[in-house]
Amino acid sequence: MYTLYETKRSLTVMQNYVSNSPISRIPPEILRIVFEFFAAQSPNNPSVLCAVNGLWRRMAMRTPRLWTNIRITLGEYSSICWKERTIVWLARSRACALAVEIEVMGNREAVHSAAGMLPELLIPQMRRVASLKVRAKYEATLCILCSALFARTVPTRPCSVKTLELIVASPPPSASAGSVDSIVLKTVGITCPRVPNLKLNNLHFPPTWLDASALDSLEIMQPLRSVPIHIADITLVVERSPHLRSLSIKAQIVEPPASTVSMEVANSPILESLTVETNNIYGVIQSLRFPTLQHLRLVDLG
Repeated sequence: MYTLYETKRSLTVMQNYVSNSPISRIPPEILRIVFEFFAAQSPNNPSVLCAVNGLWRRMAMRTPRLWTNIRITLGEYSSICWKERTIVWLARSRACALAVEIEVMGNREAVHSAAGMLPELLIPQMRRVASLKVRAKYEATLCILCSALFARTVPTRPCSVKTLELIVASPPPSASAGSVDSIVLKTVGITCPRVPNLKLNNLHFPPTWLDASALDSLEIMQPLRSVPIHIADITLVVERSPHLRSLSIKAQIVEPPASTVSMEVANSPILESLTVETNNIYGVIQSLRFPTLQHLRLVDLG
């Protein structure tokens, strides 16, 4: 009996301490702002907030923006409860815009499993997805996954993706026409919607599926060990991007032969920001015309 009495007394003291603590006197509106800032630092932070106490859990459950950063990791060692977790977060985010990050780093079975299950979860929610980041080990894997996500979004389910980031973790050192990856890319491709902001990291450039007509911002990143990019491919994409305002190129550029005199020039009438980090800065600058440029950053990697 004495132990039960002491336990109740300790709980009462703790409740009084919590109710009288400085953080408990913060207005709910301010506390929600703090919660949103904390939740943005890591995808698991909303669950941490729910584990503090009942008050914080109720407030977190009533704040849909806490649950809008959805991260899905699939692979040989990924958690088997990712599907249930995603369903819960989608429900708690209600009608808020979503930022979705998908990482598939497993074997072939994991890729096909993801391509089968992810569309079921995400396609009905694509009208809410404002930002989508997809990371895969190989480019063919990424193409298969994106095709599964985007194939049925147009026109029955409109896509509202404003920023699309595609990352290949292990690009091949060379791209031979007969390679398995090249054959898969030509066969599958990506049924991709038009997006205003596109980031390509370690993908072959230019991708055949790219519709540049709606691009407002384009970022191209290729490590120096990857396949070099031709200046003609860059000018081709720029010419097809009449609304392009920001262009960032961080890649190795194919050096033109010394005998080359003429060079194709692309006009970008409203380009405002240009970042060039390459081994051939002169060639890239000479191939572009940008009368409205405001910000220029050049880094010579040669």
